[in-house]
Amino acid sequence: MAGKMGKRVLAVVLALVLATGICVCGAVGAGAAFSTTPMTTSFLVLRADGTVWGMAELLGDNIAYAKLDGLSNITAIAIGGENHLALKSDGSVWKITATFIESNDSYKYAIAQVAGLSDVTAIAASYYACAAVKGDGTVWIWGNPTMLYNTSTGMGIASTTPIQAPGLNGIVSIDLGMDHGVALKNDGTVWTWGRNDDKQLGRPLQPGWYADNPGMIPGLNGVKAVAGGREHTLVLKNDGTVWGFGSNYEGQLGDGTFNDAASPVQAQGLSDVRSIALTVNSGARYSIAVKNDNTLWAWGDVRGYDIGVAGYSYTNVPKKVLNINDVAFADGLMSAIKTDGTCWIVDTPLMKMVYSDGTPLNVYDGLPPTPVTYTVTVANGTGGGEFEAGTPVTIVAGTAPSGQQFKQWSITPTVTFTGGTSAASATATFTMPAQAVTATAVYEDIPDSGTPGPGQTTNTNTAPPKGILGTNARYNQWWHYILFFLCFGFIWMWF
Repeated sequence: MAGKMGKRVLAVVLALVLATGICVCGAVGAGAAFSTTPMTTSFLVLRADGTVWGMAELLGDNIAYAKLDGLSNITAIAIGGENHLALKSDGSVWKITATFIESNDSYKYAIAQVAGLSDVTAIAASYYACAAVKGDGTVWIWGNPTMLYNTSTGMGIASTTPIQAPGLNGIVSIDLGMDHGVALKNDGTVWTWGRNDDKQLGRPLQPGWYADNPGMIPGLNGVKAVAGGREHTLVLKNDGTVWGFGSNYEGQLGDGTFNDAASPVQAQGLSDVRSIALTVNSGARYSIAVKNDNTLWAWGDVRGYDIGVAGYSYTNVPKKVLNINDVAFADGLMSAIKTDGTCWIVDTPLMKMVYSDGTPLNVYDGLPPTPVTYTVTVANGTGGGEFEAGTPVTIVAGTAPSGQQFKQWSITPTVTFTGGTSAASATATFTMPAQAVTATAVYEDIPDSGTPGPGQTTNTNTAPPKGILGTNARYNQWWHYILFFLCFGFIWMWF
C-alpha cells in the first residue's frame, strides 16, 4: 500500500511541475533578465533601465535619439499616428506628444499623465484612439473616435477621458488597428470590435460596417498574442503558428492567396513564432513575425525589406528578411532590437539607431547583466533552488516512509553526476544544465531480509519464528496438541 501511495504522490508532483512550466514569449536578450523588456517603435525606444528615448534628428545616414525627461520606471510603450503612450511600473499611463521642428529637422516632446487611470497592466495606441487594460481585466478606451460605435447613428463614440469597453473582462493584452480593436482574454479567446468593412473583426456580423460592442471570434482559441493593423488582424497561437483575417489585397494574411478572409486563415510555412507585429501607418499592408531562432519574417507589401528577390514588392507567403539576424524584438514600423542590444531600422540598407553623439544606441548600456539562473525542483528531498548553468547542485533524499528504502532519483532532463555519485545515491551531486531540472526521490519496499542502507528504515513487519514444522502456524498448533496427549498418555501408563 505504501508503495502504491508513493507512486500516486510522485505522479501528482510531476503533473504539477509540468503544468506550471510556463514559457514567457517575447523576452528580449540572449538570456539576460531585466525588470523592463526593451522595445522599439522606430519613433521611440524603451531601454532595459526603464527610460524612453525619442527620435531626435537625422545624423548622417543614421537616426539619432535623445532621452525623454520626466519618464522613468517605464515597462511598455505604444505608438500611434497622433498618440504615443508609456506605462509606468506603478500602473499609471503617460501621454507623449511629439512636435516636429522644421527649421532643424528635429523633434521636441511633451509628457503628461493620463487622468483617471490606475492599476494598468497593458496599453495600445492607434491613429485616433488609445486603450488600456487594468489589473481587473477590464478595458478602457479614449480618443476621437474610440472605435466603439453607436448602432443607431452609425457614428463612432468619442471621449477625451477613458471609458470602459462593454462586455470585456479577463483581458490580458490588447492592440488597436486603424479603426478596430482586438483583445486577448485569459482563456485564450480573441474579442474584436469597431469597423468591419474589410472583415478585420474575423467574426459573423449583422449587415453593416461596424460592431458597436466587442464580441468573441468563434472557433478561435489557444491564442497568446494579438496584433491589429490598418485593415487586417493577426493572432499568434500557443503552438507557434500565425493566423490572420481581414484585408488580403497585398497578401498580408500570408495564406498563399490575395483573397480577403472573414474568419482566421493560417500563414503558410511559418512555425515556431515568438512574436508578431503590425502597424496602422498609411499604406502599411504587411505583417511581421520573429521566430524563436531570432530570424525576422515579413509578408504582404514588403517594399523596403530584403527578402532576396530584386524588385519583389508583394508576397502572399512569409519570407525571411535577409539583411538582419539575431533579432530579439521587432515592431511593425521596420525597427528591430538585436540580441546584443543594438537597435536598427530594417531597411535596405540597414540604418543604425544611435545616441545624439553618434554612438550606437544599445538598450543594455551601463546595465550589469543579471546572472541567468535555472530552477531545480526537488520532490521528496532537499536541495532545490536557483542555480547558474555549470554550477554543482547537491540533492538529498528525504527520510523514507516506514517499510521503505530509497531506490533512486528520477531526474528530468538527464544530468551529469559528479563526485562519484549517481542516480542511485541518496545524496547526489550533478552539474546544473542550462535548463530547469526536476528531481524526485523514488522509494521502494524493503525486502524481508537484508540490512537497511542510506535513507532506509527497518522493516518492522518481521516474519514470526519458525516452528518445528516450519512457518505454518496451523500445523504448529496441532503439533502442540499431539505432543500434549502423548506426554499425558506416557505419564498415565507410567503411573
